[in-house]
Amino acid sequence: MKNQDDSQHHLNSHSQLPDCPLSTQCLLYADMLNSPGGDSQGNQDSWSTIRDDRDVREERLIEQLRAHVPTCPTCRAILAEVRSQREAIRSTLQVGEREVPSTAPRIIAAIRQESAAAPRTPYPSLRQEHSQRVSSIQSRIVETPMPERRRGRWMEFLSIAVAAALVLLTIGVLGRFVMLNGSMGAANSAAGSTSNGSGTSQTQSASWSSVIVTYTLNGTSFITNYNPLSGQHAELAAFTHAQVAVDGVAHSGIQVLYHVYDGSQTRYYVYPDTQKPVYTITGQGNFAIWSSGDNDHYLFINTGQGIAQIDMVAHSSHLLSLPKPATSPMALFYRDNYLYFVQAPNPLASYSSGILYRLNLQDNQSNPTQVTPCSHPTNPWLSPSGSTIYYNCGSQGQNALYAVNVDGTNAHLLRTDAGPLIGYASDYSLIVLRVNEPHLQVVQLGASTQQDRVILPDIASGASSVQASDIAVAPYGYALVTKATYANNVEKLLYSDLMTQDTQQVPLPVGVHDVHAIGWDKLIPTPSAG
Repeated sequence: MKNQDDSQHHLNSHSQLPDCPLSTQCLLYADMLNSPGGDSQGNQDSWSTIRDDRDVREERLIEQLRAHVPTCPTCRAILAEVRSQREAIRSTLQVGEREVPSTAPRIIAAIRQESAAAPRTPYPSLRQEHSQRVSSIQSRIVETPMPERRRGRWMEFLSIAVAAALVLLTIGVLGRFVMLNGSMGAANSAAGSTSNGSGTSQTQSASWSSVIVTYTLNGTSFITNYNPLSGQHAELAAFTHAQVAVDGVAHSGIQVLYHVYDGSQTRYYVYPDTQKPVYTITGQGNFAIWSSGDNDHYLFINTGQGIAQIDMVAHSSHLLSLPKPATSPMALFYRDNYLYFVQAPNPLASYSSGILYRLNLQDNQSNPTQVTPCSHPTNPWLSPSGSTIYYNCGSQGQNALYAVNVDGTNAHLLRTDAGPLIGYASDYSLIVLRVNEPHLQVVQLGASTQQDRVILPDIASGASSVQASDIAVAPYGYALVTKATYANNVEKLLYSDLMTQDTQQVPLPVGVHDVHAIGWDKLIPTPSAG
């Protein structure tokens, strides 16, 4: 079982929440409390009917905790964090299984081949005699009276075994994260933390537990990092008399790309370095993107004069020279040497729709090829595997969801009434926002319409407006954060646990507006003492 030090570590991570005398017990019994509709006596019939007093007290404590958790924000936050960590570990193992095929079929085939090749024994009577001896021994073992085991002792052994397995599993998962992040460079791995020019420390986490949020307050634009469960937050950057936009969180989860236009120049920054821009252009620039599948090797910036490619490893940059019809291109994705872009109506337009093309940047002789047959695709998403692009088609309405291979083949309709795509689940299935009057539901698509599953019945009860672009779904699809607008243009930030369907409001400063939930990250917000 977990010791007191482990419990205290989790409690300290929620220091902004009120103290709860039962929080330690909630952490110790987190797996049982997180089981939907679980029963502390669910396996009673498989155990001895003789139970000691400690077993009875344990069952009563679990019943007490089940009644306590819905009324306690601290315990709810602790259980949600445990679920998040379990989901991250489970999803990492699933990815590993997909990347490293199981060797079990080959082992079984080899055993069968050896068995088939082995010579048949000419002594069947010996095998029969051996079988009779084994049966005799087994019968004597069954007839021998066994000492009755107490359930409490067995549970202690089981708890220790499970705890040991979790420790070994966690070490392996963390090792995998460290190995993946190791290629990000010394600037991202120094002492396990990052800091910006204002002195705010950001400790790195192994899980996607925080969200980048932007808002305006008293004429100042803020970029903040929020833990939506605890409400703890840290300011990453603040600007007055300037237009600020966050372009996205790196796939590593520890860097944030944003740009600032001061009226004469546009500067692009990558947090944690908020002092030195990675790129600067004269005049107003447009949004930028991270590359995918290569440890954030490149940035692509829509400058207004073309697309600039930034090499984050070599610290170099150049303006791409694209062949026709790329007369006014706008970069949307980059993966496996291919740049995906649309034709914008003008260099500074915010993306709405347009024919999607792709171009191999490693082949100087290649020409752009059209990916989507739809002339006005909207809301395009690249699949986590990099093999498929999902999109809505403007001429068919925003609810019709299509899919096409990245090379432009096999374009087909997935759903006529799916709604806009907002994220992916741990198995790469699609998560969409669907209207079911008077509610906006979050739905996980199955292999067929009958297998679709509502994972959040109402994303923002009572809200007057919710946009798909204002929803940030966590990696692996265990939670989401939503900006919702209510009466009198009041903007609220909501956190929803998609495992339990619980929703709570994330506290924001009074008077904020232009609130946006950008994306999830692995930075633990730690406000500076100064």
